Amino acid sequence: MKTMLAVSVLTTSLLASHVAHAEGRGRYVMLESEMSMDQAISRWAAQSGRSAKWEARDYVDVGDPAALNRTARLADAADIGDATARLLKQAPEEVTFFACVYSKGSVAVVVRQKGQPPCEDRS
Repeated sequence: MKTMLAVSVLTTSLLASHVAHAEGRGRYVMLESEMSMDQAISRWAAQSGRSAKWEARDYVDVGDPAALNRTARLADAADIGDATARLLKQAPEEVTFFACVYSKGSVAVVVRQKGQPPCEDRS
């Protein structure tokens, strides 16, 4: 009985994960192995065959990626721009990041911080 229940729970969990990924939900979350914001944003861009540039002077170590996923509600992000904005809002108050998000070209996101040049128009 326990084995059957475990298989049922595992199957349900895998199916829910597959459905969420197919709908785009959960695509933009931090992995346990990612200890800084730039690592996650780079991976998210690579998922679409694009890249991300971290031009900000500072880096932010996240400490606990799972907690950050919950706090920022990253699994609910609709796209890389939304996910990046949610993530950057979690940075310490003394660091003000902003993201330049591009729909075309090889670069999907450029992250900068206050005092750096504004986003270029790439339309």
